Amino acid sequence: MPFGRIYLDSNVLISAFGRSDDPAAAAMLPAIIDAVTDSGLPPFVASELALAETLVRPFREQNQEAMDGFEMLLTVIRPTLDVLEIIYLWLRP
Repeated sequence: MPFGRIYLDSNVLISAFGRSDDPAAAAMLPAIIDAVTDSGLPPFVASELALAETLVRPFREQNQEAMDGFEMLLTVIRPTLDVLEIIYLWLRP
């Protein structure tokens, strides 16, 4: 892999599963996933917090379609994604 691991924050994840007004942004993550070769380590990293942030609006609006879309996205990208546990001490100043 010619680059290090790529951190996916909630903005990227939200755009990737169709809640973006910019179709290019929505298509970016699947295109990047398709371009990544298997290097042994998952090339993408996200935190539990970023995943949770992504679902705030769909839960608030009770948008089952958006929640299902997010679950499907995670199923597709899971082999390429390393989800990091959030440890309370990391959140302290």
